[in-house]
Amino acid sequence: MLKRQFLYLGLAMVPFAYLVFLVAKYPIDVPLADEWEFIPFLEKSYQGTLSWQDFAAQGGEHRSVFPRLIALALARLSGWSIPLEQAACIVLAMGTFVILIYQTKKSLISAGDSRRNWLIPIVSLMVFSLNQWENWSWGNEIFMFLTAL
Repeated sequence: MLKRQFLYLGLAMVPFAYLVFLVAKYPIDVPLADEWEFIPFLEKSYQGTLSWQDFAAQGGEHRSVFPRLIALALARLSGWSIPLEQAACIVLAMGTFVILIYQTKKSLISAGDSRRNWLIPIVSLMVFSLNQWENWSWGNEIFMFLTAL
């Protein structure tokens, strides 16, 4: 039984490991598309003129205070290293994966069926899917991954 559990966890790590390998092998350290809109925000932070209104400003259809705080902290710590933001996206996706596995197992146990561990690799395939390659390529997708988490 324990061997089978490790097999499912090992299978679940394959999509994650492949994603980490690809993001590490092909980092994109140049702002893409919407990431250019972060430059005035970052410039204000270096000038000391950043205000609460800048954090609470509407971006698209929403106000992203916490993702902006995280993005600013990462940018200031690293000199705006977009691969570091990509790594943060992977960490947030890992959190989503852990929560989804926890909830799946809890739901199966309450339904009286706790032997569906084969769902773990399937959830991993969904969370770490390369079909969302743009989300893994852009650093500013912290917004999306934090929302999903």
